[in-house]
Amino acid sequence: DGKIEYNEFMKFYGGVPDDDPPAPSLPPSPSEEAQPPPPPPPPPAADNKLEGIPPEVIDSLNKAFEELDQNGDGLISPDELHSFLGGGDFGDDAALIEEAFRAADSNGDGKIDYREFMKVQLGVDVGDPPPPPPPPEEGLSSLPPEFIEMIRETFDALDLNGDGLLTPDEINLALGGIDNPELVPIIKNIFDEADTDGDGKIDWKEFLKMELGG
Repeated sequence: DGKIEYNEFMKFYGGVPDDDPPAPSLPPSPSEEAQPPPPPPPPPAADNKLEGIPPEVIDSLNKAFEELDQNGDGLISPDELHSFLGGGDFGDDAALIEEAFRAADSNGDGKIDYREFMKVQLGVDVGDPPPPPPPPEEGLSSLPPEFIEMIRETFDALDLNGDGLLTPDEINLALGGIDNPELVPIIKNIFDEADTDGDGKIDWKEFLKMELGG
């Protein structure tokens, strides 16, 4: 017939005919193909234990702790609490005060640290206290500490989200609201003067320098 079929070819090539040609191999089914590994699970969300607590509440509690910690060692002693409450004989309330102190002193060392104080106030462990504000620039040591502290309190009040930076929106809110067009040039002038590094925000050092006329 002018053509060589499979049996004829096998008989010629190997001397042994084969009844049928081998069936072609089938491609693997989709279920058999190698599947890519599943993506890794997303990282757990940050456990922000202060989420939802207004910054002004945290700031108020920080100030209260500083007032109770009269010697500035980061711990509230029974004597400091007694002095803060006015001293003297508390009569029937003395036992209640002592019991409240022991309840707050969760590690039993006889003093209340920042974490214990905040846990009593907020019901959560907020971790270590925030770092103290950076010291003023060189040359300001002659200024009264209470004057620097007053400026710092103003800065903290303007810093609504507590990130250590003032934004135009925060200044805008402090001056009366977002919808007042008359505030736009005022805010621009403030940032033109104070934002010396041009990052669009005012940090503590820039604010302090502006307030002191530097």
